[in-house]
Amino acid sequence: METMVENGERRGLSALIQGEVSLKQAFWVWGALGGGGQIVLFSVLLLALADVPDDFVGWALLGWIGFMYVYFMLVFVGIWRAAGRVLAVGQEKAFAVAARVMVGLGAVLTIAITLQVLFMGGSPH
Repeated sequence: METMVENGERRGLSALIQGEVSLKQAFWVWGALGGGGQIVLFSVLLLALADVPDDFVGWALLGWIGFMYVYFMLVFVGIWRAAGRVLAVGQEKAFAVAARVMVGLGAVLTIAITLQVLFMGGSPH
């Protein structure tokens, strides 16, 4: 399943965005661990700063949310492209299709939560 493309010197996020990492690495390392780790860390930070009445904290948290949006969009693109490369080769189609379905659901959920928070004035809970 390790379908790597010869990408010259591209590594890390650059290779991910181009879909030049394996689908397993894109999905599990960048998506699950990287994205999940950010969500856990962000939640812990929110709990720790819940009683701090400082405007800076609000702006810092807003900046982090912005970073998370950019991160997830780049990871979604990378997973989608890595899955496309797996589908083009014809290997492990079920995993590639499942990864694309999860990316689609993640994008829809991200948009839905954003709209709820912006236009309904509350958290999704």
